[in-house]
Amino acid sequence: MADNLFVRDGVDLRKLARAIRSVPWLVMFGMMSLCFPAVIGPIAIKINPLIDLCVFAIMRMIVIVWIMRLMFLLRTNLLIILLAPAVLWIPFVDFLVLFVETMRGLRLLESHGVGIRQFGLADNAVVDVLMHPTCQNCGYDLTGNTIGVCPECGTNCTWRRTE
Repeated sequence: MADNLFVRDGVDLRKLARAIRSVPWLVMFGMMSLCFPAVIGPIAIKINPLIDLCVFAIMRMIVIVWIMRLMFLLRTNLLIILLAPAVLWIPFVDFLVLFVETMRGLRLLESHGVGIRQFGLADNAVVDVLMHPTCQNCGYDLTGNTIGVCPECGTNCTWRRTE
């Protein structure tokens, strides 16, 4: 029941914030996977060419699975998620999809008052923001508000607490 407190528009904002917090690391890992064949390839080919291919494939799969997880958290159409791996193998397409999905996630978080900076917010900061709602228009603290209207500016507030 407590998990419902963090679900807005069918998306668990706490899990989404965690996923977005790891995006910079995923980008670095993805770039390493693209550079791996050029840097390690000549050495690996002398030992066993299959090693180079296997390491590259494993690194790419990790990036693709993480992007699919982000798409799943954002409630992307299931058919698109299932077809995504075929397209995400193309170099730099995965980064484009990651960028688009991350921006979707950031907009969703910001629409619920959770602002993500650089490497994201800690879980307790996300919980704090979601447990203590503020008016999207004027920033008034809406804790305890049961009428759904901001007493400061009169804006309709869609925040609701399910217990």
